Amino acid sequence: MEEKIKDVLDAYTFQTTRVCRGRGAFICDTDQGMKIVKAYHRSPQRLEFEQLVKYTIRDRGYYYVDQLLPNKEGQYLNNNKDGQMYTVRDWFEGRECDVKNAADVLAAVRQLAVLHMLMRRCDLSEDRVEQFSFQDTRQIFLKRRKELRAIYSYIRQKKQWNDFEKLYMQLYSDCMQEADAALSELNQFDFDGLRKKALDERTLCHGDFNYHQVILNRKYTAVVNFDKMHYDIQVKDLYQFLRKVLEKNNWDSSLGTMIMDTYLSVRTLSEEERRVLYAMLTFPEKFWKISNRYYNSRKSWISSVNYDKLCRFKKTEGQRQDFLNIFKYAFIF
Repeated sequence: MEEKIKDVLDAYTFQTTRVCRGRGAFICDTDQGMKIVKAYHRSPQRLEFEQLVKYTIRDRGYYYVDQLLPNKEGQYLNNNKDGQMYTVRDWFEGRECDVKNAADVLAAVRQLAVLHMLMRRCDLSEDRVEQFSFQDTRQIFLKRRKELRAIYSYIRQKKQWNDFEKLYMQLYSDCMQEADAALSELNQFDFDGLRKKALDERTLCHGDFNYHQVILNRKYTAVVNFDKMHYDIQVKDLYQFLRKVLEKNNWDSSLGTMIMDTYLSVRTLSEEERRVLYAMLTFPEKFWKISNRYYNSRKSWISSVNYDKLCRFKKTEGQRQDFLNIFKYAFIF
């Protein structure tokens, strides 16, 4: 058994038969089913909030989330001998969603829609809504657009440009137009009203929904890792999943359409939600991420990985624009 979590496991009534390392965690086979032990770096209040929401989801009939388990003393946080805090949760047998497998992807997005139905009207206290709400999308886009301009100014002042910087300057104008278009779209309707409604109705997002957080089994589809759960417009989860899946599949329009159709078969979206989703997809998120990584790294040594990623971004921009056009006319107008 792993020595660093022995103290943690000893605090529970189950008997552990095997421990193996997972992604940043320890997965345990026990006489009470699979468990996962993970280091915890957030506040006790955050953990209490997560557990209250998961109790609500369970009480509404959905059991395939990684429920927190109390130890013998009824506590959810456990100390090991080095002073590190750990949580123990139920875990699931199965495999991670394969982003290249359409059936897996559609099963995952169907489960997201089901969860979104259950994660509404979670009537927790007002102070929790304020504490666990997220910065609104417009403010995030404004900040990222400002960062792109700062990177542009930095590169323009350089006497010599490397390959990454030359490609950045080549792509900058079109990407800034996309950033402006995304913000313009969000300003064309009552975005503040839509977000206020989500907060008033205690509407929750998973916060980090991607193919890594979905475990598939022949009997069920489980969703895990709610560490970033917060109150906001739920379409943000759909955006994150859709974007990441399509980036891995060269913005395959047919797959994107199937993802949308599958989600909408379970949960309908208002026109405003669809327009928010369209605006999010319009923003050049990948371009910003690559550029931001470059800007915050050592300039004396430019990673070839960043340049390769920027080349791939350029190569798939045509497909992304094709999907945006299809999305606009299929799901908005």
